Amino acid sequence: MKLTQVNDTTIRITLSMEDLAEHGMELMDFLAPQEKTEDFFYTVMQELDLPEGFGETGMLSFRVTPKPDRIEVYVTQAEVGQDMEDLEEYADLTKALTDPENVTPEEALTMLEDLLKNTGATDEDLDELDRLRKEVDAFKEKSEETETAELPEFIHYVLGFSDIPEAVRFSQTIQLPIEASELYKLDKGHYYMTVLVNAMDKEKDFANEAHGLLLEYAKDADRTRAYLQEHATVLMTEGAVDFLKRLRVA
Repeated sequence: MKLTQVNDTTIRITLSMEDLAEHGMELMDFLAPQEKTEDFFYTVMQELDLPEGFGETGMLSFRVTPKPDRIEVYVTQAEVGQDMEDLEEYADLTKALTDPENVTPEEALTMLEDLLKNTGATDEDLDELDRLRKEVDAFKEKSEETETAELPEFIHYVLGFSDIPEAVRFSQTIQLPIEASELYKLDKGHYYMTVLVNAMDKEKDFANEAHGLLLEYAKDADRTRAYLQEHATVLMTEGAVDFLKRLRVA
């Protein structure tokens, strides 16, 4: 963490990725507004040896310039009588960085871009801002695709067991809408079951939840159904779960 005095009213605080991690922060915290961002700024200032009188009077504004391996925080102390339009511009950005309910990451980036242009930002600063904007857009697009993805009506799983009693206990315990199931044997001590789970009208998280539930009583198989059909011995081609749940094991 390094402090540099730019002029009588502005200091620059340079923070490495390690500095951010020590304070529980990361780059995305400055793009997606959070309440802890402003607290972080003031905490850092308390840890540094500030110029005499800096921050004791007037309003402070913060400008964040992300870099690939660090961030630079420009802290400006308003002078008495400073043009109120400039103060409001800094105040708006501070609000954008600390109000998660009313300001989106895209809006915060736009405000930061305007402020950078009005305060003599370099081409490097604007290029970095453009890179960050693309990352935010990509993250948003991926999130929207995940939210709109439709769950298939049926989900196919392949599970492994060390012996038949283990497969029986699985069949008697599992509580899922299983539509079809097969049982295979491959070499000594390797049994496999394919199950087709009904996912109609289920929530989007059902696939992960069902997989987790299955793995409480079975193992993920190291073979595909196509491989088993070609190389394994078929013990049951249908209704394996229904048949096994009627058996008794010691």
